[in-house]
Amino acid sequence: MTTVSTIGASLHEAMFQAARTLFDGEGVRVNRTPSPIEYSDSVVTMGRYKSTQEPATLGGTRGRDEECTVTMMFAHFEAGDAELIDDVARDAAFALLNRFAESLRSALAGDTTVGGTVLSCFLTEVDAESVYTAQPAGALWEIEAEFTAKYRIRG
Repeated sequence: MTTVSTIGASLHEAMFQAARTLFDGEGVRVNRTPSPIEYSDSVVTMGRYKSTQEPATLGGTRGRDEECTVTMMFAHFEAGDAELIDDVARDAAFALLNRFAESLRSALAGDTTVGGTVLSCFLTEVDAESVYTAQPAGALWEIEAEFTAKYRIRG
């Protein structure tokens, strides 16, 4: 690992690229920033980055541990009668999340380091809801997922 004050930008970018690669060619939009959701649309959007660090040790290496969280949004909209298709939109949104979380756990035969960016990265929190849509009529599920990563800062 290199000497940095935070792994933030590298981790955020690595997770964006991992999502982009995973969903490439499947009609899932992977965005750096929020965008409008459209008819029968699946979207993965990068969100907040947050970090906490332990104080550095006294000594020559001055290493410290950083715990990072990256929030991502997984959403699916299905047009039609919301009462009849809410479960379709819900299941599609959770399928996106589950595939991405599983890809982090199983990438490179158990490598949970997001391509060597961090020591480990796992899904740690999920907040999901069905969102009312007036026009066009349909069902929209949005999932906010928090991934927590561990990193060792050196220097």
